[in-house]
Amino acid sequence: MTHSIEMAREKGYTQTLCQRRCYLPDINSNNAVVRGYAERNAINAPIQGSAADIIKRAMIRIQKRLQTEGMRSKMILQVHDELNFSVPPEEKEQLQALVIEEMQGAYELRVPLVADCGWGTNWLEAMKLVAEHAPELAGGTLSPPNIFGQRYRRESGGKCLPPSPQTFESSVANV
Repeated sequence: MTHSIEMAREKGYTQTLCQRRCYLPDINSNNAVVRGYAERNAINAPIQGSAADIIKRAMIRIQKRLQTEGMRSKMILQVHDELNFSVPPEEKEQLQALVIEEMQGAYELRVPLVADCGWGTNWLEAMKLVAEHAPELAGGTLSPPNIFGQRYRRESGGKCLPPSPQTFESSVANV
């Protein structure tokens, strides 16, 4: 965190993993309140911005694959770090494999990105089931049948490795 603030003081901006910049003109302000706000942004912007970079990269890769593979499934909604799809039943397994592959490969970090997915007839159902079964899904066990988790997690042995994002979630809904 201190490193992020120091770099922002030197350069006047912070950067995401994909080199997008967030300019912080108040980082060297004489006003402690204003400077404190900029310092908090210097810490937060690389994390939140990198999370946005990664989910955007995954979305682009997924959309290209949907088109090249001639799938009828549609990406219908992105909310922060969640993706929702409308999926014909016959494409369920193919879409799950495609989405997990592209989300896990969206950006290479020091620790792997791990994707899970949840299925349901609507978004709420899919997210409830993912939340209820997250411990089983994290271990690689699919239980109960037809419930899958789609959540980005950083596997870091409990260690936070800044400025990389800690958690990204995604759900797949059969709407």
